[in-house]
Amino acid sequence: MNVMLRQTTFGVEEIKKLIDDQCEQPYPQCLLVNELGVIAKTGDPDESAIAQEVLADLLNSEEMEDRWISIRLLKTVQMLGKSTPKASLAIATFEGKSENADIIPTPEEIHYFVEQLH
Repeated sequence: MNVMLRQTTFGVEEIKKLIDDQCEQPYPQCLLVNELGVIAKTGDPDESAIAQEVLADLLNSEEMEDRWISIRLLKTVQMLGKSTPKASLAIATFEGKSENADIIPTPEEIHYFVEQLH
């Protein structure tokens, strides 16, 4: 099994800034989003909450890739019982929109992500 590990030494605030400054970032967006997922699962409660907040914001991104990975990472954290109230609300809101029906993960996908972040 391949376990998802951190690939940078950036703190959650640094990652948030890099994502906010999309035009100037030298790193692939998917790398930064995955880093947030690992922090949301394994970081201390404050870092996890910030990571979840950024992932929840990405559910409204114009980029489908951002929404696709963010919902999977947030659902994984939720399944592990570590979801913040804001993240849980963002998940429910996202899942309630018909335009998102095609990218809502199956339970099998979430189990896969749980194993990767374990």
